[in-house]
Amino acid sequence: MESELNVKYQLLKCIEDNGSINELKGIIRSLKTLNFDCLYERYDYYVSPLLVAINNKNFEIASYLIKRGADINYKNGFIFEYLYTMKLVDKENLKFLLNNGLNINSELFKKIMDAWICDIDRAEVLGILLLHFISNQSSNSKMFKRKKKRNVEEKEISIENMFQIIINIRNYGVFESIIKYVDGRNDSKEELIDMICGMLYNNDRKYQENRKKEFINSLNLSNNKYLELKIKNRFLFYDLMLAKDNVEKFQQIIEENNIVFRDLRSKYFDLLIFAIKYKMNEKVLKYIVNTYHDTFFNYYIVDELTKNNYYAPLFSVLARNDFSTAKVLLDRGASINYCVNNVDILTYLYTRKLLNFKNLKFILENGYDINENDTDNIIFEWINHYMNFVKEDDYSFDVEELIFKRSNRDGRDDDDDNEIYLKNVNSFLEIFLKYWKNNSEELVIKDEYYQYAIDYRNINAYIILLNNDKRKMNDILNMSMIYFDVSGRIDFLTLLDRQRNFQTLDFYYNKENEKGYIDKRKFKGIKQHIIDYINKLYSVTRTIKNWNLEYLKLDDFIQRITENKVEFDLVNNSYFDILIYAIKNRARLQIIAYIINQYKTLNYTVNNTPVPKTPLIAALKMNNFDIADLLIKHGADINYRENFVLHREINLNIINLKYILDHGYVVNSVEDYNDFLKNILSNIKEINFDHLEFMEVLFNNNSNNNKYPINNDVYIAAMNRKDFKEAILMLVDHDIRNKNEILFLVLRELEFKRHGEKQKFLKFIYEEKGRFDLRIVIRNYYRVFDNWHDVLRDLDEYFDEDENEKKRCNGEIEIFGLNNISFFNFDALIYAIENDYPKKVIEYIVDHTGYETLDYYKENIHLVETPLSVALIQQSFDIADLLIRKGASINYEYTDKALSSYYLYNDFDEINYEQINYLEKKGYSQVAKYCINVGLKENDVLLNKNLNNLIFRNNFYHSVKTLLVIYKNKEALSDKRLQEIVSEQVSSIITDEVYELAMTQKNDKEKILKVLLSYEVDRKKKNKIISFLNKQRRPTMKKRKKGKKRKYDEILE
Repeated sequence: MESELNVKYQLLKCIEDNGSINELKGIIRSLKTLNFDCLYERYDYYVSPLLVAINNKNFEIASYLIKRGADINYKNGFIFEYLYTMKLVDKENLKFLLNNGLNINSELFKKIMDAWICDIDRAEVLGILLLHFISNQSSNSKMFKRKKKRNVEEKEISIENMFQIIINIRNYGVFESIIKYVDGRNDSKEELIDMICGMLYNNDRKYQENRKKEFINSLNLSNNKYLELKIKNRFLFYDLMLAKDNVEKFQQIIEENNIVFRDLRSKYFDLLIFAIKYKMNEKVLKYIVNTYHDTFFNYYIVDELTKNNYYAPLFSVLARNDFSTAKVLLDRGASINYCVNNVDILTYLYTRKLLNFKNLKFILENGYDINENDTDNIIFEWINHYMNFVKEDDYSFDVEELIFKRSNRDGRDDDDDNEIYLKNVNSFLEIFLKYWKNNSEELVIKDEYYQYAIDYRNINAYIILLNNDKRKMNDILNMSMIYFDVSGRIDFLTLLDRQRNFQTLDFYYNKENEKGYIDKRKFKGIKQHIIDYINKLYSVTRTIKNWNLEYLKLDDFIQRITENKVEFDLVNNSYFDILIYAIKNRARLQIIAYIINQYKTLNYTVNNTPVPKTPLIAALKMNNFDIADLLIKHGADINYRENFVLHREINLNIINLKYILDHGYVVNSVEDYNDFLKNILSNIKEINFDHLEFMEVLFNNNSNNNKYPINNDVYIAAMNRKDFKEAILMLVDHDIRNKNEILFLVLRELEFKRHGEKQKFLKFIYEEKGRFDLRIVIRNYYRVFDNWHDVLRDLDEYFDEDENEKKRCNGEIEIFGLNNISFFNFDALIYAIENDYPKKVIEYIVDHTGYETLDYYKENIHLVETPLSVALIQQSFDIADLLIRKGASINYEYTDKALSSYYLYNDFDEINYEQINYLEKKGYSQVAKYCINVGLKENDVLLNKNLNNLIFRNNFYHSVKTLLVIYKNKEALSDKRLQEIVSEQVSSIITDEVYELAMTQKNDKEKILKVLLSYEVDRKKKNKIISFLNKQRRPTMKKRKKGKKRKYDEILE
């Protein structure tokens, strides 16, 4: 057995000779550790395996050794110390050492700086090392956060001191190296350029030198003209910033440098926006505006650091209330209605907490168009006191240090700022509505605004809306009744009563004391009117409900109406209607006629669900055709509809069916026609009426008869009837589709799902006199059926016979032709998969039927099928693999429809874990939807299990794979980019469609979203969804009494 020392030398020699990884593996197995050093004659020095690999620049072996446990910091930097001492450090091995965790202590770093800082040839290597030092210094704080007062001891390492030395000795190559290698780190690069350029510029100011020009001339950025221009422009900007309050000096710099403003503009920079952002003098701003030729100022630039913020000239000047410059921009063609990414100026300013009373009024008075902009959105946000505010860094320029600094926020956090800012929101709403009320006929205060105010319990917003609405106040209050029930009314009045001290409320008058806005007197009057109206409304309604209308005579009814001062316009609202109430409570015809005469129209809808939606529906539901006749005589339209269908509202029976058809009821769409038939077949009790008679009445009376196809699901409904035979025959006779196609569908359904009913149906058809046409179709069906059944049976046996028998069978199959056994909705391939034929048979069919594509579907009577979906439902994953290999797409659009129908029409409870796992592995884009559906049928554990597997496999595996590629290419990666990579993978699984599906669930919405959001990486998307859900939730009375409602983000905690 070899000694351990011999094995060590063998390893060193193998590395020195650039041996293979496999050779190394065999040697390393015999060693306890790779962290050793021994005297090696080739080096005449003590060396370690990792040192030899790095010195040879065999970084593949070096990486392998590190992976197997070799320590790059062995013996406190033994490897680097050797390379440094032997003057072997270059950019390749230094970058490798630093990228793999090399630690350089401050003493050694200072020693290297002293040795290399004056060495022009070492500039690039020193730049790499210095950048590493800077990055480590800033890892736990913002890079280059410099203080005005510095007390740095001579021995202390200071970034500023090092940079100043580099400037003093003119070793500009170090700066170029730093900028070059920080190029992948945009957030740090900007600050580095600022620091380097600022120090050079200040040096020249202080010592009357021209080092900045020397630096520019020394740059070798031929492959990066953009960066070279950026550095040159940075010095120019310093000149301009120092002249920002002196328009003559500013103009002189522009002219001396032959600057054309438009030529300076790029995606990330514009001099005008730059001047606005950093608060240059108004005269300077106007000079820039007037110097821009042929520009209308409707453009924007993107923030180079964040990439998600943007600036437009007019947006920026109004953010600082510079109305003088704004006027100049507007005169030069800037549009107050200019939008960036569909965001108008009001939304832009509001979401950044830059909107205020003055700039809001300026915007409204200078052409803001409610038709061009998203007015609904901003009003909704003001009413609900919510906005997902955009964080925007506010910079100022420090003339002394020549650096851009974030403005001081006086220690306030975002929540404090938001709370203070949101106290102005109702005032924004009032200013906005008052202006449009006084200056335009175009603004319509929508009913939904009032609903929002009620839902979010914003009483003051409700009053502001009322005060600025051009409609009658009582009409608005009447309409509002739909938005709360009795308990809601009590709650609303309670909240209104609490608004007692006007001076404490967030009305604009309390902030600016401006006439024309809601003041104490007007507030008190509106408040009292609301209280009186609601109380009177419910008092009168309660009184009417105490009358026994069934036995009340017309004179008595009129007397009571008069005595109680009942105003029909007042008492009728979206919650209660006296005409519908009278019909429902069997009032006499004379009373109904009297009430009808008080109405301008009888075609209206009461949306409160417990009440019939229209007077005519109320009459027809009670089979009171005298009242129905009276209503129609006075203008009630039998075909009036608003989000409802008449035949579904009236408890359909043979009498009212005949009535509505005789009075011109029109079924005017294929959807309504089929819905009508399904309603007849599904909802009518056989003990009362014969559904066949209903169908006959419809077919004989409907003016649209024989114009529409009858959907397959109507036939399914018919098959569930006892006398389905007669129903199907009647449907077939009145279906405009091809009778062959219809009967083939019906027979196949009966063949495979309802075999007993099939025999009854066939017997019925053959006994029916004069139906030779249908008998011929049936005979054709069974002729073809017998043929394809025999062919597939022979095909199955074909693979087990001897060669001669194979040839004979193959000849028969070719003569018959597999294509001939696919007809209408029947498909040989789907049938074979469905009936578990062997894989070799399936493959034979695929290869011999001449399919142009395997992405096709067959629509049976109750579901959609594709070859791949059938294989997945059967859990025949080997067949699914075959189909995918032959070209079937896992994301073919009908695959989703087929799998959806699987839940509804198969004998299984859900797609199981194995199927989900298979779908996910094959890249099925809708797989998360099916996890939700499965989770609904089980519990959180199963939903979590499925999603966890998906997220781990896709998100973790693919993200790591992406990261490895990035690291292999030696690219630096910011935190933001890392989040983007992970977020992209999560979004590929948990799509917007998945969130929409979760939000539509009635009982499990919160449970599912809690699971989904626990995996979500994109904070903006998470906040957006939480915000949406908070808007949807409305507290019950019990919760209201306890306090404010919990929000979804609180639940998720």
